[in-house]
Amino acid sequence: AHKDGAAGDSTEASGEPTAYHASWDEKGFLAAAGVNLAFSVLLFFVALQTRNALDRLAKLHFIVKLLVVACLLRLISAALSLGYWSSYLESGIANESTYHAACQFSGLAYFCMLLHFILVAKGWKIVRRHLSARGKVKLVSFGAFYVIAGSFIEVYKNQARHTTELTPNLYLSSVGLLEVFLQLFGLYWFHSAVMSTTKQFGRKNGFYQKFQSMGGIF
Repeated sequence: AHKDGAAGDSTEASGEPTAYHASWDEKGFLAAAGVNLAFSVLLFFVALQTRNALDRLAKLHFIVKLLVVACLLRLISAALSLGYWSSYLESGIANESTYHAACQFSGLAYFCMLLHFILVAKGWKIVRRHLSARGKVKLVSFGAFYVIAGSFIEVYKNQARHTTELTPNLYLSSVGLLEVFLQLFGLYWFHSAVMSTTKQFGRKNGFYQKFQSMGGIF
């Protein structure tokens, strides 16, 4: 986005929202945000249907509740994102607080969904009743590392958006490589958890083959 010249600079100096001209590629973001919101509503509806079905069968447990929370957070993020782009493209005013809130809810939703996938991959409440003490320590350690590293990456992205200097592609920077490593680490742990569960218990292999493919794509 490009500032409105001297007028934009004066409003920014006064602490008020700054007017911008939307760049060519940003003009399509509103449609993308609308599609994202529609998909998020559908996803949340399916999660609620799954939750209610399992509740009637007395099989509602933490993993399912975590899935519903993740879908709800994604829905909130999508609604905030649509509101941000709608206001920005109409008025030229970039509401940074709305943008940051959308990013934070999106990050929380992604983390909750990733945790959901890993817990299912470990077979908790599916083929095993309890996680081992060692497994719990690993899970907490991964969660703490993921949240701290993810927060650092988001802070860097925010600074890169507002820098006046030429910013290289994110994935050419050390922070971008950290984000790639973070995703690959999560992918490795997910696949290793599935392989360990199927090898140890030898049950529901058909389900886990499909789940491993879909979870890996996610």
